[in-house]
This record gives sequence, C-alpha cells and structure tokens, in this order.
Amino acid sequence: MRRITALLLPLCTALAPLRHRTALKASTQPFVYDNADTLADRYAEYERVCQRACDDDEAFSQFKAQAAYQDVLEHVSYDVGRCYEHRLKIDHPSLFEDEGIREAVTLSSKLGSPSTYDYNEWGNVSPTQLRYVCVRGDMEQVCGPLTDKKIVEIGGGYGGQAQVCLAGERAAAHYRVLDLRVVQRLCRKYIQRALPPDRSKRFTTGKRFLRDHDLFQEKFDVFHSNFALSELPRKIQKPYVRLAQRTPYGFVTWNHGVHAEAMNGTEFASLMERRGREVSVADELPLTAPGNLVISWRPAPKQKKRAALATLGLRLRFYAPSLLRIATASVLPLVRRLPVKTQTDVSQLWSGCRGGSARTDLALQDWRGSGPRQQVATYEQLAFDARQRGLDVPSFLTFALSAYQQQGTTKQVPSSEAVQKAVRDGSPLLCAALQDVEGNMAGEGKLLNIYWLLRRTIDRNVPGAVAELGCNKGVTAALLQSVLRAHRPATPLHVYDSFEGLPQGTAEDPPAYQTAGAMCCSPDDVRDTFRKLDLPEPTIHKGWFASMQGEVPSQLSFAHVDGDLYASITDALELIYDRLAPGAICVVDDVTSPDLPRHGIFPGAYDACRDFLQGKPEELHVLPAPHPTIDAIGGRGGYETHAYFQKI
Repeated sequence: MRRITALLLPLCTALAPLRHRTALKASTQPFVYDNADTLADRYAEYERVCQRACDDDEAFSQFKAQAAYQDVLEHVSYDVGRCYEHRLKIDHPSLFEDEGIREAVTLSSKLGSPSTYDYNEWGNVSPTQLRYVCVRGDMEQVCGPLTDKKIVEIGGGYGGQAQVCLAGERAAAHYRVLDLRVVQRLCRKYIQRALPPDRSKRFTTGKRFLRDHDLFQEKFDVFHSNFALSELPRKIQKPYVRLAQRTPYGFVTWNHGVHAEAMNGTEFASLMERRGREVSVADELPLTAPGNLVISWRPAPKQKKRAALATLGLRLRFYAPSLLRIATASVLPLVRRLPVKTQTDVSQLWSGCRGGSARTDLALQDWRGSGPRQQVATYEQLAFDARQRGLDVPSFLTFALSAYQQQGTTKQVPSSEAVQKAVRDGSPLLCAALQDVEGNMAGEGKLLNIYWLLRRTIDRNVPGAVAELGCNKGVTAALLQSVLRAHRPATPLHVYDSFEGLPQGTAEDPPAYQTAGAMCCSPDDVRDTFRKLDLPEPTIHKGWFASMQGEVPSQLSFAHVDGDLYASITDALELIYDRLAPGAICVVDDVTSPDLPRHGIFPGAYDACRDFLQGKPEELHVLPAPHPTIDAIGGRGGYETHAYFQKI
C-alpha cells in the first residue's frame, strides 16, 4: 500500500511549500532564522492574532486567514493535502470512512476561514485537517485505539489535532494541550465550538513551562507534538523531554527547528531508548521539508515491568528521600567506610569553585574524606564511595552480613576541642564541624560556599552589616558570626525569622509545603546554638519579612536568604535589595537551574529569583554543593544547590 503513496511523494514534495515559515532556508542544514528580531516579531504577531481571536468573535471567524497566523500554522498546500487524502484511504481506511471524523473535518474547515479545496469524497475542506486525521491514524498504529488513552500535546495550535482525536469512534478519553496561555485560550474557545459538550469536556489545558514536581501531578498514556517540541530552545525542551520519558507511548513529528542549540531528533530518540522504549525513527510521509522526521515509541515487550518500577522509583525519589535515609540509617548498624585519603584543609577542595576563585570544579572522589570528621557509612554511602573509586558495589546482603559482624562500630565526630578551635579561628574546617550541631540543615558543601562568599566581601572591604533571613535554629548564622568574629569583628549580624514556621505555599511551591507551619522553631533555639558554640549572640528579629522594613540596617555587605518558598523569598529580596551595598553578595538557599536534575525540590526559590531579578543588572549564579548522601539515596546528581548574585 505504501508503494502507491511513495510514487506520489516526489511530485507532492516538489509542489508543496515548506512546512517551515518563510524566513527559513530550505536546505539540508539546520534551519535557523536569519534574524532573531524577525523571529521575535513573527511570534509576537502570531500571539496578537490569537489574542484578538480569543477576545472578538469577528476576529475568531477569520483568524486562520491571517498571514501572520499562516506563517506558523495552517499552511499545508493543496498538493500535500492530496497526499494525505490518499494515505488516509490506503493506510487508515477506518478513519477515512468514520462519519464522525468527516463531520469534524467539515466543521473545522468552516471555523476561522481557512483555505479550503475540493478533495473528492471529503468535499471542500482544509488540507491541514486531512493532515490531522492522518496523524491520528499514524498515532493509533503506535498505541492502538485512543478509546482509553490520555494524550498530552506540546504546542496545540488552535486545537485542530485535539479536535480530530476527540471526534468519531474510538475517541480519546482525555486530551491536554501545553502551550502559551493565549494559545490555550484559543484552543478552549475552538474546541467548545468544534465539538459537542460530551466530547469538549474531555479537553483541558495546562502549563507551558513545566517543573519537576509538575510531572507527577498526572499520568498520560500518549505524548504528542506536531513539530512544536523541536522548535523550542533546549532549556525549555528539557522538562518536556522528561515528561515524554515518563509516557509509555509517543508520536512526535520533528524538524530542524529554529534554534541552533536545540536538541535534534537523533538525540531525542536516543534519550527515549535509554528509558527502555522501542523507538522508531522514519522520514515524514509526505516529506514537507528536508530532514523532517517522525519519532514514535512504545514500551519494549520485556520492559513494561521495568518501566513501572522506574516510575515508582521516580516517585519515591521525589517524595521520600528523607524517609529512605532514616530507614536505612536506623534499621541497620553502621559499618566501617572504605579507606580514603584524608584532606587536612577542606578549602583545598574548593580551589576551583565560584566561592573560591573560578568556575566550579569539585573533587567528589575526595569529598567524604575531607575535614576533621571520619564517618562510617550506611549502605548508600558505601555504594557511593565504591562508585566514585570505580569499584564494584557490594550487594545489600553482603553489606547486611558485614554490619551484623561489626556490632561495635561507632560514628566518630570531631572532638569538642576541634569544634571550638574551628569556631574560634573562623577557618573552613568550621563547615565540617557544624555538621554535627543540632539544627544544622546544610551540608558541608553549602556551608563552604557561604564561607568563601562571605570572605570575598570581607577581603574586598564591602561596607555594611550582615543579615540572614530565615535562620531556623541559627547554625548557618553561627557560621557567619564565627567568620565575622575572626576576620571583621566590628560588623554586626542580624537574623530574621517568623519563628512560626514557613507560610502557606503557593502554586509555585511543592505540594508538601501547601500547609503553613513547617520547620518551626523559636528565638531561644538560636540563642542556645550560639551559647553552645560560645559565640556572641546576634540581633534577633521576630516577624514576617514583609513587615520588617524598619528593622533592617541601612547598608548590608552580605545577606543569606533561606525562605524555601516563592512568597517568602520574594518578600526577603524586596526587603534587602535596596540596602545591599555595591559589591555586596546575596546568597539564596535551595535555588537551582531548570537545567539541573534537582530543580523540582523547591522550584519556587528559582522562580522568585528569576522574577525578582528580571530587568535588574545583577546575574544569578547557581552553585552546586557536593553531598554524597543525596547521590546515594535520591539519585539526583550528588549535590545540593543554592545561588548568589552580587549587587552592582
């Protein structure tokens, strides 16, 4: 059957205009806009057409006829439509004969005033609609009937593909579109007019920009994109790729895109293969532009159980790393760790990081032997050590047997004398010593970053006080006070906290923090920490950040913000930004980049910094901080993260 279709392809391809916008070069090289301003202008005009169609019924009746809209969508030619018509008759006869599909195509060809042509048995219809029907047929060849399937589409256009998948027999159970907000509004309006109520209620829209925790909100059966995914920048592609990896079936059409740094089709297909999918890569049929691909996947026959276990593992990694740590540490006795070279000066490990001098260059293989602390390992830490050294990881059974044979093994921590000396000297060893202080919530890596950034402001004589906003029990504040006492004793330290726990989270924050009161402590806890470490007590301010305008020094040289949630961090930054002296440094805890695996832990932290610094001259720098336990238990890269910016 495909031989007949193949005979028509050279003619159709020669006569058909490019699938891509007119500003793209027709060649076998990656498609890149000649002018970035032209790209921005075209998309801006496209959004304006969508906005007018949403707000005005008269504009809606003609939006498909607008040149700015046809630059992006609705540009399939008559001849290519003939190829789709032929493919439907030969390859997908059930859809070709489905009266519900025909009615949907006819109705959609009247909405928005698209270009229509006479296609024999279909009548006067839009060739774009025939393409959508053909895509549905190809999709069903991959995943079977859509009757019980939940589909997610990246880049929904006006909802044409969704309408076809929700029409006729074997219609999809649910269809969600992720796109720009104004485009999603247009989709909803279009679907309400193009489908009866019992079908249109199966259609929903969602976020364009996904975070890690969004991936766990809903499970989909089929992942789909008509070129849109390939036309996004790489940093925006990544969360959608993670969503695709979690979806058992997929059907994606892929072109060279409009961004030179974007992921290509080969790379995307290889990522899906790594997740145990049976991947197929073929030329688009008919081929509307050089290099266009169709990438589809389904679960490999022997790996369906593995995929289910992988999904379960992802959920456990996201929701319960702390529970796993507690369970493994408390149930099994500790065993002696593998021998490792001990560093006498922790700062040696930081010689190449931003906090010390240049770019981050972390020696993870030496990290767990650093500082004055020698700590025995749980199974996860033992496995981490072995992997770092290229050794075979012992089985859990071997570990358990050795644990029972090592009943006398105990954890060794720095002596009180060593702790006091580190606190008194304000040296980098302080960061290791503070690990065993009650209330500490930061690994040695984070504390070292804070240490060196504070030292930078001291060495450069940046004027002003030091502040911590969100101090919990005051362990990080103790680090700041120790450094100040040793290197700039006249500088005052101010700490701010509600001492009522975190406020209620917003939509930007993880589900676990939607209830107020988490991480609650008292001013007495802070005083107790400073008393135990024999440090001068800081000035303690109790209250919410938004209500403390009159309690912040007029000039700050360094600030540490640990608010966890979007609103808290935003309030803190608004409180201190204008008081930061030129050259002052502000560190914000839990901030990470969307490009890093740990972005979903506290996504509101990154969003708050991004939104606050938008339009400001300062640049946000994300700092990884090595943390072996996170690597062993969470599998998220072996580090915590936070970020800083320097006031200009």
